[in-house]
Amino acid sequence: MEQYLFVILHYNTADDTMECAASIEKVCGQADYHILIVDNGSPNGSGARLEALYAGDPHVTVLLSRENLGFARGNNIGFAYAKEHFHPDYIILLNNDTVLYQQDFLPIISRTYRARGYAVLGPMMLTADGRCDQNPLRCGPISRESVLQTIRAIKIRLFCARYHLLWTAGLYKKFLKKPAVRPKPYLAQENVKLHGFCLIFSKPYIERFDGLDSRTFMYGEEDFLQKRLQDHHLLSLYCPELAVYHKEGGSTQHTYRNRRKKFLFFWENSLKSMEILLADFPAGPSAN
Repeated sequence: MEQYLFVILHYNTADDTMECAASIEKVCGQADYHILIVDNGSPNGSGARLEALYAGDPHVTVLLSRENLGFARGNNIGFAYAKEHFHPDYIILLNNDTVLYQQDFLPIISRTYRARGYAVLGPMMLTADGRCDQNPLRCGPISRESVLQTIRAIKIRLFCARYHLLWTAGLYKKFLKKPAVRPKPYLAQENVKLHGFCLIFSKPYIERFDGLDSRTFMYGEEDFLQKRLQDHHLLSLYCPELAVYHKEGGSTQHTYRNRRKKFLFFWENSLKSMEILLADFPAGPSAN
């Protein structure tokens, strides 16, 4: 029997985390699965409360981090624990503000792997406003030019946020080239940039890596992942047959209720990530 290991990165919003865990248990039924809840240094004590709540649940383990390690390194705590203690066939990283509802969630994961041999699988994202077009994030390969383009866009948005010009942020599109290929959320697609709200890793990835690239604190992890897969000739696959409901940004909104502060936090950390990633590409004509 195949084993499925779920990693939920928790920060402050315990109700979301409990709902996510309950939805996993509901769709998994009698399958061989385990849930790792990683508390990412929540200052409100919710990690300890979750640890006490799930103490008697054989399917749930709560891991506590003393500090907020960010998205990648926080998830990597669970990824490493899963590899050491469970040796799963699949590791599924889930934002804590997600809900599973498909009763055939696990069979689709396994069936798709047998058919396509992916390293990382991403589902369709369903949101509260009825959208389903946010995954995949990019079609086609990541390149130095695409990273430079992203950095230019971030700097424009940061300027708008810093100088109270958020209402003009949409003008940044005039300074950018339109993507050559637009994502099509209803079609399965290979070698795309997958959204980090739900990432499903199979053994070819699990055996080779210990999680996500740990050089970021928050945001940009999907770009690093796409480049890693691209460099190692591993398949990323977007599978619209699989769908996950995403409430979107619960933990960040809980921490940064002020709109401008939220924008600044997002774009400042995104810029740091993209500048690190840019250094991984050899300099070329586009650098001039």
